[in-house]
Amino acid sequence: MNYKTKIESGQYFYASMKAIVFFPLLLLFFLPKNPILEWIGIISFVCFEIYIFLYHLKTYELNDFELIIRKPFLRKEYVFKIDRIKEVKFYLNSSSFAAGNYVGIRHNNDFFSFSLLFYGNSLKEFMEKLKESGINVKNNLRIKL
Repeated sequence: MNYKTKIESGQYFYASMKAIVFFPLLLLFFLPKNPILEWIGIISFVCFEIYIFLYHLKTYELNDFELIIRKPFLRKEYVFKIDRIKEVKFYLNSSSFAAGNYVGIRHNNDFFSFSLLFYGNSLKEFMEKLKESGINVKNNLRIKL
């Protein structure tokens, strides 16, 4: 079985919303009256925003042996062996700062958490594929399977 999610247009929107949370910090760069410090602050802030945006974009790939979570723009990937995954939990984090849907993976005795930026049928299909591969899936979201 090979299954791979794609980065859809809605994910770009949700990732930009996660980055916009930090826009009020931009006002801090206008407090010093030195224009050089203002420009250094603004440029570093824009770089930080771009990083946050790219950090949240990810794809999920499931094959017969592994669950792979890739952050393609940052060239980072997390590989979980299927036979060592104890459970995959889908849950809603309702804290005001990092609110949204998350997937938690219990691998060996470690717990890894990743934000989910895809919804609806894509999320249902991903959950079903995880169940088909024999992984214990806990769904604490408001999505019916």
